[in-house]
Amino acid sequence: GSNRKRSRSKNNPSRRKRPKDRNYRSSKHVGVHGRNGKWVARMCVNGDMVRLGTFETEEEAARAYNMLAKSLKECNDLLAKSIKECNDLTDTKVSNQADSQEDTSSKVAEEHSVEGRANDDNCANFETSGILTDSGMVSIAAKGQKAKSSQLEDTKESWEMFLGYLGGEGTRERIENLMKKEALDVDVLGDCTDEDLKEIGMRLGDRKRIKNALEQWNENRPAE
Repeated sequence: GSNRKRSRSKNNPSRRKRPKDRNYRSSKHVGVHGRNGKWVARMCVNGDMVRLGTFETEEEAARAYNMLAKSLKECNDLLAKSIKECNDLTDTKVSNQADSQEDTSSKVAEEHSVEGRANDDNCANFETSGILTDSGMVSIAAKGQKAKSSQLEDTKESWEMFLGYLGGEGTRERIENLMKKEALDVDVLGDCTDEDLKEIGMRLGDRKRIKNALEQWNENRPAE
């Protein structure tokens, strides 16, 4: 009985202890890990894994991660603050509109009668300047959000290009599902060895397809 049990454990691959990846090193910093003597920084943004680059030292990778995290937080805080100010300004305009409408009409009529056509032009210029308009305030806050969206669109376009090199729809779907499960993006794949892909259950044929697709993607990838 003991011999049979020992034989099962020896011949069953799922019971064997998987070898550790000697090229991988963990880091004390969030979003940073070592690979092949260098340090990689990456961050998950809106469900997508964004690779920030490969660095010579662990501290440089950590600084890159912190800079992006700080920028995203500042963009979100600025947008929230601007929207609040916009809503407060709108509420103030509505509450004061009834009380000031008569006085404003009288003042405008008096200014037109004294200043004439030149005054009309000045009023038009002031109205179109957009200094305190709601749309102007929101557009200022949206600049940072637009830059963030542009970066995510580039990542998505790069991903779709890579998938196109994998082959048929069934093959692409099978490989894509496994990569999403392991939080792998195109840039991280470049750091993965054949043993890494084999360890997560990637078939031999699919590992070959990934290798060929990466070569084509690197030749035709969009300029950063």
